[in-house]
Amino acid sequence: MKLFRHVGIAVATLMAIAPMTSCSNDADEPEDIGGEDIKNVHFDVWVTAGTSNGTAYLVKNVNSLEDPSVISFVNSGCDITGKLDQEIISKGGYYYEIPPTGDCFGKYRITNAGIETVARRPFEKNTYRTYRYCHAWIDDKTLVIMSSDGPKTKALWTKLDTENMTIIAEGEYDLTTLSGISALTTSGLLGYRKSDNKLIYFYARSAFAFDGFYAAFIDASTMEIDNIAHETKDVVMAGTSYGELLQNKMAFDNNDNLYIAANFHMDGFNTTTQQYGRILRINKDQMDFDDSYEGFRTNPSGTPDRGKILTIDYMGYDKLVLSVMDPEYCGVVIDPNDKNQGWGNNYNVYYCVLDIPTDQSVEFTYDGQHLPYSQGNFAQRSFVLNGKVYIGTNPKADLPTIYVYDIRSQKMTKGSQIQEGFGFDRITYCADTK
Repeated sequence: MKLFRHVGIAVATLMAIAPMTSCSNDADEPEDIGGEDIKNVHFDVWVTAGTSNGTAYLVKNVNSLEDPSVISFVNSGCDITGKLDQEIISKGGYYYEIPPTGDCFGKYRITNAGIETVARRPFEKNTYRTYRYCHAWIDDKTLVIMSSDGPKTKALWTKLDTENMTIIAEGEYDLTTLSGISALTTSGLLGYRKSDNKLIYFYARSAFAFDGFYAAFIDASTMEIDNIAHETKDVVMAGTSYGELLQNKMAFDNNDNLYIAANFHMDGFNTTTQQYGRILRINKDQMDFDDSYEGFRTNPSGTPDRGKILTIDYMGYDKLVLSVMDPEYCGVVIDPNDKNQGWGNNYNVYYCVLDIPTDQSVEFTYDGQHLPYSQGNFAQRSFVLNGKVYIGTNPKADLPTIYVYDIRSQKMTKGSQIQEGFGFDRITYCADTK
């Protein structure tokens, strides 16, 4: 009865908050659709041998995720194990990362035939650890990498020209002194606000302190810090150690307002795994948090302070796509008196759309039912591209499946599936370069 009630709410509410894209009479008015628009594109499906969050990785290029056939990995796909990481930057037709060798910046292309190393740029002044950094793109070829240094007292930055893989400039910030704290989190998060040419670097004194975090606003031309803001709520950033190398933890809307996921610790629980989420905002042209906004106060069933936010993407029309871990909501809690039950590596993740102005959230549905609940605290199976939301699930009792929601028509279709026997934690898209 509980799950049926959720589905009823989802069907009614999704229609109520859906974008009315056909009502505009102004042909010149741009559509408020999130994500990129890329004409020639293919998709990469990332799996692990055996179970979710495994260590042996295969990547397969496919032309479509809407083809309702089963994607096979038998004698197929590219084995990247020990060569590249799943925590990797994707842009255009290439991947970028500090490879497992830990001595350079690398640019790669992944094909079904293998890994092509396009270029490698050795470190100069600043050095970084594998998948312990954050990043932001200033334009299609200029990439900024940031991370804390070894003692975690300063933040390092390097600006790269990825077209020819050269280091443009690099430096460091003494953020512990500037912020009055004793240490920095490993990677933090980094975003770029195009409207005023600002990099925004998020960091904290600890990933588990639940006493707020900071935002440094940096002029992207001079790399000078213009302001440091402090979010004082008892929250942690939804991501501090790996940047956004795998999971999207923040999103800009089409007006350049920034939304970032944060989590509170749930009272009465034993570990920091149990959290409930909020969406915080920094408005366009501002250099401080918007104290008037706090999103995702209730989950889709109306229960307040429930659900750990894992990922966030901007769908368009003032709506965010969230993946949320909530074992009670997903029905994996058997004993209601055991608050710690069902968290972690369980089938406890659902996808919903959050309407920013009303703070209403509702599950995505297909054929009148909620999408299958998924496993994996550390995964990114969704993105917005070409006016569609792609959502991957890895349910307990069925094959991993990708669903596609058309933002304009407001219709959900069932797309490709992944063969049995593989863990499914990531999908990406790449522009065709050849």
